[in-house]
Amino acid sequence: MTRRPAKRGTKSLGEIFFVPTLIGIVSMVGLIAALVGDGVWDAVSWASLGIPVIVTVWMVWGPRGSLQRG
Repeated sequence: MTRRPAKRGTKSLGEIFFVPTLIGIVSMVGLIAALVGDGVWDAVSWASLGIPVIVTVWMVWGPRGSLQRG
């Protein structure tokens, strides 16, 4: 009996768009917090709007980043 190779790279739409949707929601929270008020709201907006930047830097230069694949 022969084994068929598993399908690699087959993902559902939920798996594909989960992280981008999460980043979009976090960004919206940051933008709304920046418009709402001062003090704690400023801290929330800075943290929320910094997360997409951190994720981008991590994906580019992190341990599995595209620039290290050669």
